[in-house]
Amino acid sequence: VKDLDVDSLFISHIQVNQAHKQRRRTYRAHGRINPYMSSPCHIELILSEKEESVKKR
Repeated sequence: VKDLDVDSLFISHIQVNQAHKQRRRTYRAHGRINPYMSSPCHIELILSEKEESVKKR
């Protein structure tokens, strides 16, 4: 989207938050049912571009 140099990107911030749990069922043999709890998460990843230093004269 922005004209960024892909080679000069680095991770400036990363955050993982818990999302709502989904309660589902797993059907087993002989008519049994076991709970199936998944633990999804929200991942936030912010990339920044390295600033190149300019030499003073």
